[in-house]
Amino acid sequence: QARGVVIYQDSDISDIKARALAVQNQLNQENGSIAANLRAAALRELKAQPYAIWGLQHNWLDMENNHAACTFTKLTENKVPLKGGMHPS
Repeated sequence: QARGVVIYQDSDISDIKARALAVQNQLNQENGSIAANLRAAALRELKAQPYAIWGLQHNWLDMENNHAACTFTKLTENKVPLKGGMHPS
C-alpha cells in the first residue's frame, strides 16, 4: 500500500504569500478601504507547485541503511491554486 502526502516548498509559499499581500495592500489603498477577506486578484497569486513524498513502507526512514525509504515526485507541470487562509494586513 502506497502512503504519501502532498507538500509545497516553503520558499514558494513565502513568495506567493508576499505577492498576494502586496496585491491586497495595493488594492486596499486604491479602493480606500480594507477588505475583510483576500480580494480576487490577491487570491489569484496563491498558486504553487505541488510535490508528493510517498513510499511503500510504513516507516519512511530506513534506520539500518541510514537513508530515506521514500520518493519525492512533482505531481504536475503546472502550479495549482491554493485557498487563501491568511488574514489580509
